[in-house]
Amino acid sequence: MSVAWQDVRVLNIAANGVFAMALAAALAAGLWWVAQRPMFSIRHVLIAAPPAEDLAHIEEPTLRLLPVDRLAGNFFLADLRQVREVFEMHPWVRSAKVRRVWPDTLAVELEEHRAFALWNSEQLLNTYGEVFTANPADVDEDGALPRLNGPAGEERKVQNAYLELVRALAPLSLHPDELELSDRRAWRVSLSDGTELLLGRDGGTPLVQRIAGWVELRPELARRFGAAPMTVDLRYPDGLAIRVASAQTAGVVPGLNAERAARPHRSSGMKP
Repeated sequence: MSVAWQDVRVLNIAANGVFAMALAAALAAGLWWVAQRPMFSIRHVLIAAPPAEDLAHIEEPTLRLLPVDRLAGNFFLADLRQVREVFEMHPWVRSAKVRRVWPDTLAVELEEHRAFALWNSEQLLNTYGEVFTANPADVDEDGALPRLNGPAGEERKVQNAYLELVRALAPLSLHPDELELSDRRAWRVSLSDGTELLLGRDGGTPLVQRIAGWVELRPELARRFGAAPMTVDLRYPDGLAIRVASAQTAGVVPGLNAERAARPHRSSGMKP
């Protein structure tokens, strides 16, 4: 009796399991059928910028050039990762977020690159220190973009150095037009008045400190040599050397402070 009762219980459990699987299969088939209905086809793709931002370089005509045939599936089956990758193929799109909006719409939020500088003459650098490839002529910012140059992987370092230089030069109402970090990790900066500063390698005296000494001396140098562009060599630990555009050269100026001014003499043969 005990064995027979256990057999019936096992049979009931097995029957219930088969029924549950059949019901699940039927529900899955029903949902699949519903999901395939034309009413759930993707009919609209809404493009927007993040809150408090706008899209300056992303327009509908350029979006039409994207391979939209990859936007396969309907409301339920569309691969949102694939949709995101399609929109991130646009040169000015930094990132895309995609979500479904019932019953037939995909909402796409596009974050646009904000051009900060021209990088190595060929690419652009955004405000996050990231390199991207787009047409520099599309940039409609006020004034020309600064030119930043450096080895691959040093983009953020060069950008931060540029921002430090902007603050250091503010008292002179000057700004860097170009900043370069060479493969040997030596710095060179060209200013908006045509002056070129040779800052040397990293290490030792910080760049901003080297600049600060020249900022103090610069009014006196301008009085002595006029407004002619000059090359200023700041690689010396206790002084500087300058060369003005007229080819007249000043030797090492001992002490980077406003109390000592450059005294012009014949070229000493030092390279700026």
